[in-house]
Amino acid sequence: MSENSPTNPEAPAAAWLPDPHDPTLLRYWDGAGWTGATAPRQPSLDDPTPPTTTESTPDQRTRRPRRRLVIAVLLAVTIAGTAIAGGVWKHRSDVAAAEAAARKAAAAKERREAEEEQAAREAAERARLQQARADYRGCTTQVGPLLDALRRVDARLDVGVSQSQLSSLVGAASVAYDRVEFDRIDAECASAAERMRVALNAYIGTVSTWNDCIFDDTFSCDVDRDILAGMRAKWSRASGLIQRADRLIDSLDPDRPAPTGSLAS
Repeated sequence: MSENSPTNPEAPAAAWLPDPHDPTLLRYWDGAGWTGATAPRQPSLDDPTPPTTTESTPDQRTRRPRRRLVIAVLLAVTIAGTAIAGGVWKHRSDVAAAEAAARKAAAAKERREAEEEQAAREAAERARLQQARADYRGCTTQVGPLLDALRRVDARLDVGVSQSQLSSLVGAASVAYDRVEFDRIDAECASAAERMRVALNAYIGTVSTWNDCIFDDTFSCDVDRDILAGMRAKWSRASGLIQRADRLIDSLDPDRPAPTGSLAS
């Protein structure tokens, strides 16, 4: 029998036996050969189970791989769970980032559209203002001389005028009216010009009435008694029309605040 076999030539069953090399130790015999498991030798050799061992038993060695396997499985599950949780967190983070980017893009688009709308409104206002100024210049160029001539008639009537003086002033206003190019003024300017036309006709009518009274063949017409009151009524109405035309033209000036009150005739 080799040195790894017990002293008994017949191989005993697995047990703790005296170590063949160290009498102070017990060594575990697995039924086929010595193992590396040892323990201090007890006073009584009849007790096969040592109190302590320096190396695990075969059952213990069998349980160790199982324990390692369980630990490895738990570690793998933990790692997998961590990876899954990390993936879920990353997915949510990506979704949140995408939503934030979408909101930012929508806000930028909204601001851009608002800026474009504001720029369009400002451009339209500049164009409107430019056109209004052009219309105002055109109106004052066309009907300004007529308005000035009618103002002179109205002012002269306030201080007193003879028939010949009135005739001369009204004649100058008629010339100014004939020079107006009505196809070159807009509707509002034409409305002011219409008021001036009515006022001019009133003045023309009073000049004709006064002239007829002076040159009456029957010598029965008296200006103060027969026609003055009627002429004054027409002059008053003409003065009001001139003032309304003046206010209307002023209101066409885009650089001047619109006056308060009605402009209707």
